[in-house]
Amino acid sequence: MARQKEFDRDKAVESALATFRKNGFGATTTEDLRLAMGIDVRAFTILFKGKREIYLEALRKYNSDRVLGFFRDLQEVWISS
Repeated sequence: MARQKEFDRDKAVESALATFRKNGFGATTTEDLRLAMGIDVRAFTILFKGKREIYLEALRKYNSDRVLGFFRDLQEVWISS
């Protein structure tokens, strides 16, 4: 029996974010998201409540990554001063 591929939620959310960036929220379908994340319909319905939930999670990740990047840049400035 083949080993099941492990699901990486962060990578899936990043893929969803890229899809939203490309198409916009309104034009992105749940099928677009599912295909971008590389998961089947059953897994999609188990892992996510819908497009809005994925969008909000993607926005939270985007904002969190931006804030972390800002503090890393700030730390580099302090260290090099």
